Amino acid sequence: MANLPRSVRCRLGRFGKHTVGFSLVALLVAGGAAQAQSACSELQFNSEESASNTVVCNPGGTRVTTVSLLVVPNYVNSPTVQTITDYATTLTAKLNGSVVFQQSFSGPLSGSDGVTALTQADALLAADGSTFGAPTLTSSSSTLESSAVSYVPTSPTLSLASLSACNEAGQATCSGVAYQSVVSEVTTDGPATVNIGPGETDTFYVEPGQGDLNSVTTFTYTLDQNAVTTNTDLVSQSYEIDAIAGGSLAQAPELSTTSAASGLTLLFGALAVVRGRRRRSIITDDTNPL
Repeated sequence: MANLPRSVRCRLGRFGKHTVGFSLVALLVAGGAAQAQSACSELQFNSEESASNTVVCNPGGTRVTTVSLLVVPNYVNSPTVQTITDYATTLTAKLNGSVVFQQSFSGPLSGSDGVTALTQADALLAADGSTFGAPTLTSSSSTLESSAVSYVPTSPTLSLASLSACNEAGQATCSGVAYQSVVSEVTTDGPATVNIGPGETDTFYVEPGQGDLNSVTTFTYTLDQNAVTTNTDLVSQSYEIDAIAGGSLAQAPELSTTSAASGLTLLFGALAVVRGRRRRSIITDDTNPL
């Protein structure tokens, strides 16, 4: 307390002992905060401002000049569409109309899971000594599950660092790509918090009674890209194997026209022979009466 100014010591002396101690602590804390606030040098300020995702210290003063750098490409999109197909498949095996096997899997019947299920169903039916054919598609439907858009650059992508370097070097192009830079200014009076620095990812607090002049450099260039729409379809299919125990699924052979005609000819011929024999027998009986 002896190091404090006499005017301060006199004002503190009017209060009791405890009040003097409390006030002294408050002054020391306030003085430390003031020293911490004004401890930001210009070198430290510039270093933190050029970094990303940083809380930049305040160098003090009534006016502070900050810098922001932005990249805003002009996108030229070429729409494309691609389709992804998901499957939900069910295989059912029936023996004499009753379900003896059923399995669902993700994938087409021709896929690995489908082949495995088909092999299991065939083995089960063959073990029963039944007769069966190939699986039959009984139902099929397709629905859209999801649709998403992604962007794939087809021309060079320029970073903020490369554009800043090309701009400082006075180059009209960067990596063979033409670009433009536009400078604008934004003024903010405190108290306020502003975003500054590369990509405006830094945070800067403008103190009460202080003003901030933010110089914003915006780089623009043309970026070609494919706008890819990916549609995912779900195809639901059901297959069925029908089996007969101890029977045959094969159909009886059809009788051709030629075979039918030949059969009728033989039949009529046989009838003619029988009728001829019967007639001769009758005549013989008439010429030889008893």
